[in-house]
Amino acid sequence: MAAWESHNLTTLALDHTAFIDSIVELIARDPAEQVATTIIHDCIVRWGSSC
Repeated sequence: MAAWESHNLTTLALDHTAFIDSIVELIARDPAEQVATTIIHDCIVRWGSSC
């Protein structure tokens, strides 16, 4: 995003429940099963001026 300079990107909104659930799943999983994990969440880009 640094290469985007300033294009009035206000927020990246994601589903907070899904985000927290993903963190809880990572913490709660069996240590014997820990492998590298990639989690992808959809987010909504909210454009607008913050000035």
